[in-house]
Amino acid sequence: MARFTQAQMLDELRTIFLFEADHVLISSGSAKAEAFIGFRTKDEYCHEPTAKVDLSLFASIT
Repeated sequence: MARFTQAQMLDELRTIFLFEADHVLISSGSAKAEAFIGFRTKDEYCHEPTAKVDLSLFASIT
């Protein structure tokens, strides 16, 4: 089995957060989704580039 690089793992984490932002958008609205992910979207978060996700927003969550 091939190993993942740290960059690949962090990109996958960003992708997961984008999909979670869509879940928040659907269930709780755009303001809460924006507060969760840190930016607005015109459509769905899953279509946004992963580079827009600032992982430091989630650094203090334990």
